[in-house]
Amino acid sequence: MSMLKEVMSDVDEQVRKERLAYRLHGDVASLWKVVSERLGFLFQALGYALGHADWVLENRDDHPELASKFDAEIEALREMSKGWLIDASREAVQPLFNLTEWTNVDVYDPLIAVAERLLNEYRMFTSVREDGLYIDMPYTGIHDL
Repeated sequence: MSMLKEVMSDVDEQVRKERLAYRLHGDVASLWKVVSERLGFLFQALGYALGHADWVLENRDDHPELASKFDAEIEALREMSKGWLIDASREAVQPLFNLTEWTNVDVYDPLIAVAERLLNEYRMFTSVREDGLYIDMPYTGIHDL
């Protein structure tokens, strides 16, 4: 769980730094490479940490001390600037856990919504175009990034 706190802070700083660098170099491919790699890592870290924590919390009676520690750490994560990711990610994966048979890729829509909300916080707005993914990044003051 402590690793997740570091990842959340580091990724936030790295994406913001790259978003600012983009203002100078203007290379969206370079920006997108960093953003997609860092956010991919963030979601992997969320899945790993929350998966372990949720298992311990479900088995609280067998691991009371660890469960108490995880409760406190999860609450501390919720207080971070991207703390909303904790509950949003947990909620977004529920359709996958409740899936009894494959229907279609719509099961990923809640996760995509979480990723889009996160991108929007970095002032990056996505839309699907016939030739792929389009990223709109309005020019704003540096303080907005």
